[in-house]
Amino acid sequence: MIKVLDLTQGNIIAFRMEGKIEAKDYEIIDPLLEKTKKENEEIKLFMDIGKIEGLEGAAITEDFKTYFKHIGSVSRIAVVTDYDSQKVLLKLSDIFTNTEIKFFPQKEKDIAIAWVTRES
Repeated sequence: MIKVLDLTQGNIIAFRMEGKIEAKDYEIIDPLLEKTKKENEEIKLFMDIGKIEGLEGAAITEDFKTYFKHIGSVSRIAVVTDYDSQKVLLKLSDIFTNTEIKFFPQKEKDIAIAWVTRES
């Protein structure tokens, strides 16, 4: 499940991922990215990743489509997670972009929010 968080406003998109991730979750994220991209020069993402219990095959396809469609507009990503597997996957995306990505443990969520929301 992907849930949009209250921190989402202006050029900041914040969401929590946990449980089973399905393709329909991207029906929320992709339009939000589109809208934010139209209204702002850059997008900043705050991703709070909990325990992922499953990833629907179609969700993987939607994730890649969404990522490659919008990555040029994303300037900064704060990833809050205590799970190393998510860190590895996101580090691989570093190959394709100049986006600044920082990882924070759950106990430093406030520091992550401060980092992603600060002016460039």
